[in-house]
Amino acid sequence: EESITILKHIDYKKILTIEKGSGHFTIDWMEKQNIKIEFAEDDKRKFIITPIQIGTGMIIINDLCLNYPTFMLPYSIVEPIDIKIQMMDKIELGRSVQGSFYIVDNRGNRIDSSLHKYLDLVITSSNNLLKIEEIIKPKDNYLSIFTVRAERLGLCKLLIQTQSTKIRSPLLAEIELQIFSPLRIIPNNITLIVGNVFQPQFIGGPQTQKNIEFELEDSNIAITTPIVYGPNGLIKALKNGKTRLTARVTSIDNYEYSSAQAEIYVTPLKKIQIWTPINQMIVGSSIPIYLIGNSDEHENPFMFGHSQPSLKISWSLSNEKIGTLENSFQKVGIYDSNEIAIRFTAHSIGTVMLKVMVEVTSTSRDPLFEQIVRNRPLTNSIQIQVYPEYVLSVSSPMDSFTNIKDQPNKQLTGRALLMSPQSELLIHQNSMDNIDYRIWNESSHIKLINKTGNLMLQAGNQLEFATLIIERDLHRTSINN
Repeated sequence: EESITILKHIDYKKILTIEKGSGHFTIDWMEKQNIKIEFAEDDKRKFIITPIQIGTGMIIINDLCLNYPTFMLPYSIVEPIDIKIQMMDKIELGRSVQGSFYIVDNRGNRIDSSLHKYLDLVITSSNNLLKIEEIIKPKDNYLSIFTVRAERLGLCKLLIQTQSTKIRSPLLAEIELQIFSPLRIIPNNITLIVGNVFQPQFIGGPQTQKNIEFELEDSNIAITTPIVYGPNGLIKALKNGKTRLTARVTSIDNYEYSSAQAEIYVTPLKKIQIWTPINQMIVGSSIPIYLIGNSDEHENPFMFGHSQPSLKISWSLSNEKIGTLENSFQKVGIYDSNEIAIRFTAHSIGTVMLKVMVEVTSTSRDPLFEQIVRNRPLTNSIQIQVYPEYVLSVSSPMDSFTNIKDQPNKQLTGRALLMSPQSELLIHQNSMDNIDYRIWNESSHIKLINKTGNLMLQAGNQLEFATLIIERDLHRTSINN
């Protein structure tokens, strides 16, 4: 060796071997206050250097028998002063990553990794977000490595510190880490028609600035050529076929933080279906309505609602007196007769048929570019029933014996009844539907006297609170007494 570096540590001794020469040597050294040197008892070619204090000097070796020139060996006694951590500051939840570190001495040079064990280094994390999977071990001459696993979401610090009491001052290094949820593409199964543009949602990934790269598998194949462009991964379908979208979140130096994939199917429409939340309504109410595909291929409104060339969508009602149709943005002054989503508002009692027809505006002779199978118009219809508003009212059984004729019943608006002990009330409804009713509180003293037609409630002789449940079809009404 041309020079040697020795760690100042009470348990560390440097052993050197003289490879050439007669085997009989003398050793002297300058700056004797820095080191102590002695020959090994079992081998006179080996000598042991014990560090005493920080400093530099020269070891002088002479051969007693052979005419070798004097060998001068510079030495340095150093101590550690800092730890430098090297690892990514963002880790995906559930992923194991490898980190490394090196130790700097008082000269600013890196200490050999074989000496790290003398410092009793430990790795910990704040908030217990990380699990230490692999302990410290040397990687090369200067770096030591470790492995951690991200266990929980959040921000934490990874700390490397010395526990040895045999060095002059303890060392501590830390790095702030972000544990983030894996990147996801929503939806991960995307179906489009030719010409449609769709913006998937990307959630997860690092929550700071992030660089998302997009790649399409088989994007050069003729039947699978949707393209992804722009910073947000906008997808445009060009030909019928199948491909896969891969999104990657990368660092500035192209390290991959997280990735996600989504299947993309470009296929022509085969069937359509009108979707409504309900098909029974009350006068004055309104419901949203939109179109979906109906061929078990994940065909939601985004599949064909924004295509170029656009589809022609025609809505119609069998009786416009029962209800009206308006587009989604009509209330804010935007009118478009070619809407994939509309609203139906009920105006009068009755049954109405809602019909829709979807047609292409530009036919294609090549099946690879068809928006609708064989360019044929698609139709669908549903029936909507409109009922009067369900009204409950009450009256006293004694009203029929009074001298006041045609006394109106009291409409229940607050859904609450006040009764005096041992009183009776008749409950009336304006619907001919079959109803079911019961007292919710089993221990209640309130009785249901009439179980057909109108209901009669008879209060007991105690003060109490009870609930009457009235069920009409799937709509449930409750009245508190």
